[in-house]
Order: sequence, then C-alpha cells, then structure tokens
Amino acid sequence: MNTIGELNTAHFIDLNKGEQPFNLPYANQIKASEETERRLVYLINECKEYRIKIQRPDNIEAFNKSYSLFQNKMNRTSSLVFEEIERLVKNYEQFVLDQTTNLKKLQADAAIQKDFYEVLKYCKKMIPSMRNAPPSNSGES
Repeated sequence: MNTIGELNTAHFIDLNKGEQPFNLPYANQIKASEETERRLVYLINECKEYRIKIQRPDNIEAFNKSYSLFQNKMNRTSSLVFEEIERLVKNYEQFVLDQTTNLKKLQADAAIQKDFYEVLKYCKKMIPSMRNAPPSNSGES
C-alpha cells in the first residue's frame, strides 16, 4: 500500500483519524493475527533448532491449491478458515511447549543418572581396597 501511495497512483484518506486504534472495527482480528504470527514464528524457530524440515510451497499457485485443499478438508468457508488456522496453531504451540518441557526434564534425569553411574564406578573401584578397613562406629554416641 505504501508503494502505491509513493507512486502517486492512489490517495488514502484516514476515515478514522480521531479513533483510538484499539476501537477500530478490525482491531481484534489484527491482534489475533499478530498473536498467531508470533506462534508461527516460535514453531518455525523450534523446527530450525531441532532440524525439522519445513516444506514451503513452490509458488503462489501451489500455495493457493494447498489453501483450497485445507479449506475443503476443514469444511470451512473462507471467512472461517483463519479461526481454524488460529486454533490449530495454538494447539501446535502448546504441543511443542509440552514436548520441550518433557525433553528438558528427560535431559535433567539423564544427567542425574550419569552422576549416579559415576558414583557407582568410583565405589566399585574403592570397595576392594576397603576390605581390611576397621568398621565405622556408626550409631554409637
């Protein structure tokens, strides 16, 4: 839109000059779109971090075909497709957040197991040399 205005091929008039941005008719849809975009960026970054390949459409025709297939599969009108995409992206984000939490817990548990293994290795090495040691006076005051 800016480019069209800069080329002097169109003139834009702000019909809502005195309105606050959050009072405009599509403010909630714009906010929802921005939140969905944030979630998508998060998902894309997680895919990059874990080397998950994301296949993009080859061109706009392929994108439009995929969009039409998605719309038909979801059995939604064009006006309701965004709500379905928003719902799916929200669910995928939650799934990835849960999996990331589980992965961190597994990594912490693996580190504890590795520490236990090192202690057992050390004990195995030290026990033979302790056979002739006098017993400790544990339990006596």
